[in-house]
Amino acid sequence: MKGKNVSPEGVHVAGTFNQWNYSQYKLTQIQPNIYRITIPIDTGALILYKFSNGSSFTTQELITGSCTQFGNRFLTVPTNDTTLPIVCFGACDSLTCASISIDDFDPDRLQAGFSGDKLFVYGMPPGGAPVRISLYDLLGKTIFQLQDFSQPEWSRTVYLPAAPYMLRIELDGVEKVFKLLKAY
Repeated sequence: MKGKNVSPEGVHVAGTFNQWNYSQYKLTQIQPNIYRITIPIDTGALILYKFSNGSSFTTQELITGSCTQFGNRFLTVPTNDTTLPIVCFGACDSLTCASISIDDFDPDRLQAGFSGDKLFVYGMPPGGAPVRISLYDLLGKTIFQLQDFSQPEWSRTVYLPAAPYMLRIELDGVEKVFKLLKAY
């Protein structure tokens, strides 16, 4: 819950395992900004779930990225006891915690690159600030230019040949340019 004002009702979790009842499972604070809970769930079950900053549907997290399925976190429950990794409220991992806001956005925190056919950007502030993302070849030809909203983890599938590219990110009046190499 780094960067969040936690509701007096606490942090809760709900999902397909409890018919999305946000008042049923309250997490326990174990360190500043870190909460946990143990829930018995049948092995092999595919569950969808979300955290809530409070005990209602209206205070649930809004998450995007590779950890989502239909806008929810998901897990196929393994056969043995499992501890899931720490994640940030509204994000897929703990590296992109909401401690970054548009007010203290630092373009030097941005990271970008290719992973196969995925172009990714990490380090933008959460909360949906308008951002323009442009990709160019080395001759300056625009491959794409789009308006989007910032999120800590942003990615798009782009089918491009292996070559060097330039990526320009414009956010809150700040511009950052990356030289990227798509290796395959």
